[in-house]
Amino acid sequence: MVTAAWRLTESYSDSAKRSYKAGVTLVVAGDTETAAHLFGIAGECAVKAALDNAGINVDRASGLRHHFPTLRSAVLRHGRTRHMKRLLGCLSASPAVLDGYNIDTRYAANASIGQARCASWHSDVKTIFAASGIVI
Repeated sequence: MVTAAWRLTESYSDSAKRSYKAGVTLVVAGDTETAAHLFGIAGECAVKAALDNAGINVDRASGLRHHFPTLRSAVLRHGRTRHMKRLLGCLSASPAVLDGYNIDTRYAANASIGQARCASWHSDVKTIFAASGIVI
């Protein structure tokens, strides 16, 4: 039993990497829905890590402490620094990265996301990682 008080120490970069690696493991295990959701989370965390590294406050008021697609829109509005050039290009591309992803994918029924969409989000997250400076 843990009795000591615990305080969350946030690390968007650590969370991005952990979620990505878990997603890859779950793809191999055949759990496409959970893997796809984790790729979305990894992408969100990578974006927030890039914002944090650029000295941009990740808070609710700016919309930066939200999830895709709200987060993408907020970054395109508020993330304009020289440190963000690669990420802004990635997030403004068409079709949109993580197109169709939102936090509610955690409730996806089995076989509802599919291998093609999971593979697309997997690829998108690799692009976001590269643009955010995160290396796996």
